[in-house]
Amino acid sequence: MRKYIQFATCVYLTSLVAVKAAILGPRIVNGEVAQEGQFPWQVGVVATRAFELHYCSGSIISESWILTAAHCIYDADEIVVLYDTLNLDDVENTSLSITMDYVVHNNYDNTTLTNDIGLVHLNSSLSLSDTVQAIALAEDELASGSEVTVIGWGSTGDDDHSENYTVLRYITVNTIDNEECVAAYGPDVVQPSVVCTNPGTPVKNPCRSDGGDPAVVNADTDPVHVAIFSFLSTYGCEDPDFPAGFTRTAYYRDWIKTVTESSIYINSRPSLLDSTLITIMLRFLVVLLSVSSIWAASLDGLKPVPVKDIGPRIVNGEAAEEGQLPWQVAIMGRSAAVPLYLCGGALISDEWVLTAGHCVDGARSATIYSGSVKIDSPNRTVSQSTTFILHEEYDGVYLTNDIGLIKLDKPVTFNDNIQAIALAEDELGADVAVTVSGWGSVSDNDPDPYAETLYYINVSTIENSDCVRTYGSQIVYPGLVCTATGDPLKSPCLGDSGAPVVANADTDPLHVAVFSFVNGYGCEYPFPAGNTRTAYHRDWIRENTGI
Repeated sequence: MRKYIQFATCVYLTSLVAVKAAILGPRIVNGEVAQEGQFPWQVGVVATRAFELHYCSGSIISESWILTAAHCIYDADEIVVLYDTLNLDDVENTSLSITMDYVVHNNYDNTTLTNDIGLVHLNSSLSLSDTVQAIALAEDELASGSEVTVIGWGSTGDDDHSENYTVLRYITVNTIDNEECVAAYGPDVVQPSVVCTNPGTPVKNPCRSDGGDPAVVNADTDPVHVAIFSFLSTYGCEDPDFPAGFTRTAYYRDWIKTVTESSIYINSRPSLLDSTLITIMLRFLVVLLSVSSIWAASLDGLKPVPVKDIGPRIVNGEAAEEGQLPWQVAIMGRSAAVPLYLCGGALISDEWVLTAGHCVDGARSATIYSGSVKIDSPNRTVSQSTTFILHEEYDGVYLTNDIGLIKLDKPVTFNDNIQAIALAEDELGADVAVTVSGWGSVSDNDPDPYAETLYYINVSTIENSDCVRTYGSQIVYPGLVCTATGDPLKSPCLGDSGAPVVANADTDPLHVAVFSFVNGYGCEYPFPAGNTRTAYHRDWIRENTGI
């Protein structure tokens, strides 16, 4: 038996592995580059589910509705629709719409991917133009042997790890009999609502994260939407022996009509992001995004969960020795939205911890670990807190004033491994050597969500004017300082939120900044990290703590 994988859950089928197409970044194998206005119905769909981003495609079917795969939007907290663009790297010319309103087919099966169809309702109607158009929907079932065009943003193969998957590409393939597809995936997956395509020779396939791609007949003359890309074989996108699976449009034509004409369809859950994380992630899109706020790691079974994201990481860091960084703490926070998440912080007295604002935003309680470089050391000191202070001018969209305080329920006892750190009074200049520390895995591809040992890196600050060129002036305000990644690259990463940035760490340590965000490409790309300046907020800290 082989596994049938759906995001983080596995169940067994008696046939080949079929994988949801919304995981690693859109890909079109052996596709051709689309031209301006060639596919004006095409949109990118970026869904935030448990505060992870999932990338798909979709189709404009009216001024207010997008048709996509159910697995692309299932249980989403926020959805961003990107339209009127061929190149997602072209930030200035990519339009976007943020919504929480969507509909997943009521009989969608997240295990077998049956009824893998969904609709997104836009908050504001699109203005149709030569490059923004709705596509007609099929009324009649698609025959075997039909030629269809499949469109998506993608790299060119399983082993292509270049960053060229921001360009819209398309392939032309032929549908096959369902009996042929059943032989590959079994009848539980290949139901009458599914149609499959032959990859052909040379192989032409959509691939991972191309979920929701439209399959269109007569794309260049009288385009009709006939299917939605749903799944493929886990053998990869370039295997010539296994077809790709699609959800038939005509099979669900009545359902689409009922939903889009109804007024009781829309998901109405409150936004866990409060329109913050997704906005900043997409404000400076590069590969669907170029800025992501840094949240922390789920410790719930070591699986990524909401906002406090994928686990603290220090790229190319060195292991800290006991007592080397005695101000460092680990914060295990809990909120209504996130059962358990990890941030970093620094002791600034025996009862106060300084951290990032987004680490305390919405927090209800926290456990704070100090006194050891081993996060699970029996010698650590464990403190509790239910007292959090978020800067009153904190902006969750642009992460301005991203600073927060935690008051411990009981003061800690200072020793060689537990000490408070002094706070900067003077603004930090450029080209200053600083130390950033956190518990973390060592690369973007490291599956471990956190490391047992505290790691640190030494990096240098840069001029704000240099950082503005990457992130823009709304994010890089005077209260922010950025650090260069250097060569070899060194960077904090996802989950190191709140990590202390310290000058003269080995001699006369001074807390100069709080780690806030990193570029959305990942931690191993040469883009600066953003940090909230300590001195800029020195009076605020003093007013709230007396320190």
